Amino acid sequence: MKFIYILIFCFFSLTPCVAQTSINLNQGEIEQKKYSEIIKYEKIKGKLLVDVVINNKKHKFLFDTGAPFAISQKLFRELELPETGSVLVEDNSGIAKQLSLFSLSKLQLGSLIFLNTPGIVLQESTSTMLDCFGIEGIIGSNMLRNSVIQFNDTSNEIIITNNAKNLNLRKIACQKLELSEIQSSPYFKIEILKADKKIFEKILFDSGDDGFYEMSTKTLAF
Repeated sequence: MKFIYILIFCFFSLTPCVAQTSINLNQGEIEQKKYSEIIKYEKIKGKLLVDVVINNKKHKFLFDTGAPFAISQKLFRELELPETGSVLVEDNSGIAKQLSLFSLSKLQLGSLIFLNTPGIVLQESTSTMLDCFGIEGIIGSNMLRNSVIQFNDTSNEIIITNNAKNLNLRKIACQKLELSEIQSSPYFKIEILKADKKIFEKILFDSGDDGFYEMSTKTLAF
């Protein structure tokens, strides 16, 4: 996954980090072999909300590059999906819980068709939190791993394409993103200077987080 014209948004401290290396969420595919899709989003309190279609029914999802594909407990029950396994995940507060895994045969975002995508069923407390925004799931990093993503906060649009030449890009300094092994979470590095000292930090590009960077205690003390 390559991100162009990066803007940082937010998601309220729900960034699951899969703790079992035997789990691989980097599966599934986009049906179209060539695509360049403009997705309109609604922005509510810094959250990017998009409409998806599952089984001919519209649902509101959060567009969150800091999390894997996920759905609420309610939607999981409504779709009557079989559980394909379970995984231990850890949220930003360091609390680990066992969550169910599933695979969704088809999801439509704009005209893009996502096939056989694995995901996580969110815990009940998180599902309740998402209900405040009318959100039933998350378009996550594992779904976007083979695409180039461009955010435009002026027009409230996201462009998803498999060819960067489809985008109007300026020749500016750029940085290659590092994708995590399990769910393709995108990371970039920043450099911090203090007097004659230098330190590097790896930062998650999280379109579900309304802050750009929060310095760790360790970095502050260096």
